[in-house]
Amino acid sequence: MSRHQSEARLTSFPFPCCFSEPTVFENYVHDIFVDGIQLELSLWDTAGQEEFDRLRALSYDDTHVIMLCFSVDSPNSLENVQSKWISEIAENCPGAKIVLVALKCDLREELNEKDNTEDTPEPRNVVTYAQGLEVAKRIGALRYLECSAMRNRGVNEAFTEASRVAITVRPAKSDNGPKCVIQ
Repeated sequence: MSRHQSEARLTSFPFPCCFSEPTVFENYVHDIFVDGIQLELSLWDTAGQEEFDRLRALSYDDTHVIMLCFSVDSPNSLENVQSKWISEIAENCPGAKIVLVALKCDLREELNEKDNTEDTPEPRNVVTYAQGLEVAKRIGALRYLECSAMRNRGVNEAFTEASRVAITVRPAKSDNGPKCVIQ
């Protein structure tokens, strides 16, 4: 499932089975306690299509952490992390910290099982943990995490770890309490 579904899991919406076409921005606000600190997370999910590039740049203001997501069943999405997203982040929000998150990790296990039981001419190409970790190191990500919204594994942990990173970089407490912006 997608990053939309991971956000839905975190914000206690029922698990969605499908989503419509992406909009320019989806915004979720969620209160969370991390290490005894109450935070108000502002989660921004932005559309990745080229036609939204100029509009998406407007969403980067005041961002503390970027949760850069890719899907393990799409090696191209991991390649885009390096070829597209890192340069855009460096240009539009150079102070933000990066957390690289692998999505749909349940599919890796399922595809590997199918490849071992079926007579397939070639195994399906899925991103391995080691490949994701290597890219995380290469791009300077502070964390590399994997999750599955479908199986509800690692989703809360991903947002908790991103929050921990945000705590270390966010400005001092505002008048309205501590807030972290995570994209």
